[in-house]
Amino acid sequence: MSGAIRDSYLRPFSPGSAWMTSTADEELVTGFPPDWNSPSFRTISFTCKTACTVEVVLGMGSKAKTHTLSINPDYGLELDERFDQIYSFKIKDAGIEYYYLASY
Repeated sequence: MSGAIRDSYLRPFSPGSAWMTSTADEELVTGFPPDWNSPSFRTISFTCKTACTVEVVLGMGSKAKTHTLSINPDYGLELDERFDQIYSFKIKDAGIEYYYLASY
């Protein structure tokens, strides 16, 4: 394969090593190359220091489904391809300290 990454490999993504603080409706599915026509994560592991609400869009087009979830800091949230690709992940609350790891 000489350096090429196959599409079936998960490529890890993390915004950094420190906790971040949210703004309301902050989109986490960002930072993709401009030539990607449907940016999405395959997996996400999300944790927060206080309870919060997130809005997740799984699937795209006519199959897209939006889910609003309450996240408990004791449990966090993990999604993977069993649930479909993650096209949007927004923290609905401002001032939430959070951290996430994702792959695309």
